[in-house]
Amino acid sequence: MQAVIEKEAEAYRTLGIKGGIAGSEVRKNTPFAVAEAIVMQEQAQYHPVKFLEALVKNMVESGNVFIFEDTRAKSLKGRTVKTTEGYEVTSDHIVAATHFPFNDAERLYFAKLQIKRSYVIGLKSGQALHEGMYLSADVPSRSVRYTPLPDGEKLLLIGGESHHTGRNKEETVKHYEKLAEFAEHYYQSNNILYRWSAQDLMTLDSVPYIGQSQENVYVATGYAKWGMTSGLTAANIISDLILKKDNRFAAVFDPKRPKAKPKDAAKFIMQNTGVAKELISGKAERPKKTVDDLKADEGSIVEWKGQKAGAYKDEGGTCHVVDVTCTHMGCETKWNDAERSWDCPCHGSRFSYDGKVLEGPAVKPLKKM
Repeated sequence: MQAVIEKEAEAYRTLGIKGGIAGSEVRKNTPFAVAEAIVMQEQAQYHPVKFLEALVKNMVESGNVFIFEDTRAKSLKGRTVKTTEGYEVTSDHIVAATHFPFNDAERLYFAKLQIKRSYVIGLKSGQALHEGMYLSADVPSRSVRYTPLPDGEKLLLIGGESHHTGRNKEETVKHYEKLAEFAEHYYQSNNILYRWSAQDLMTLDSVPYIGQSQENVYVATGYAKWGMTSGLTAANIISDLILKKDNRFAAVFDPKRPKAKPKDAAKFIMQNTGVAKELISGKAERPKKTVDDLKADEGSIVEWKGQKAGAYKDEGGTCHVVDVTCTHMGCETKWNDAERSWDCPCHGSRFSYDGKVLEGPAVKPLKKM
C-alpha cells in the first residue's frame, strides 16, 4: 500500500493539489492504526439535496423549464425522447445523464461499464469525531466521515463493502452487518440510525464518459463513486460543448476517445466473460423452493405452476410472483434480501419485488406471473 500512497502523492505534486504524505498528527485522528497516509487539504463537504434544491429553484425562476418527476426515458429518435409514461419531449440538445445511458444502441455502454453496489450506515459514535474525510487504501476498503444532525450532534458515516450488482456470494444484509461490526469495534457504537446503498458505474479506464455521444446527444456516466464532483465536471464540459466553447478537459473525458489500451481491452474481455458466465449459470439454476415454503418477508427463486419464477411473500402473506428474466438482455435476476429487489448480475438492472424498474439499463418491468 505504501507504493499506492506514494504514487498518489506524486499525482498531487504534478497537478498542484495541496497535500501529500501525512504527518503523525493526522494519523492520530483515527481510532484505528494507520501505518502510512496521504492528506488532501482544502476539501469541502456539502449537502447534495440542498445544493440541487437551489439549482432547481434557480432553473424554474429563469423560466421555460419543465421538470417531470418519476418519469423514465425509454427511447430516443432524432430530437425526441419518449418516456415510459407516454410523454414525448423534443429538444435540439439531449443530455443522457441517467447513470446507465438509456440511448445505448450505438455506443454499447453496457459492455464497457462495470456496475457495483456499496453500502453506508449512519450512527451516533461512542467517542469524539475528528473533522475530516477518510478513505482506506486496503481491502476491504472503508470510508469514514460525519455529517451534522439538526440537534448539533455529529452523525458518523461508515461506508464500504463494494461488490458487483447481483453477484453476491452472501446475503446482502451481511454487508451492513460488517460495517456495523467495524463501527462497534473502532467507535464503540451500535446505535445505527440509517442505512443506505448506492449503485456506481465504472469505465474500463476509470475515467468517466462525458461528452458528445451522437450528433445532438451528450452523455455523462461512469463516475466511479465520485458523483458529486464528476457531476459538476460533466455540467461544465457539456454546457461548453453545446455553447461551442473550448473546454480543456473535454478530450480527457470524451466518450469517443481513442481505443482502449491493452490492459483496458483485457478488462473488457474479462468483464464480458463474467456476463456470459452469469447468463449461462442463471439459466441453469433450478428452484429449490415453492411459494408455500416462503416465510413472511422472504423472497426466492421458486417453482410456480411447473415454471421457474421469482416470488416475494410480504408481511401480510401476499405473494408477488414475477418472471426473473431481465428485460434488458435476458439474464436471470437474483434476489436482494436487504432491499427486497431483483438484481441483474449482467448489467446491473434492478427491479422491485413486484417487477417495477428501479435501476437501468432496463426500461421495461419484469413480467408478472
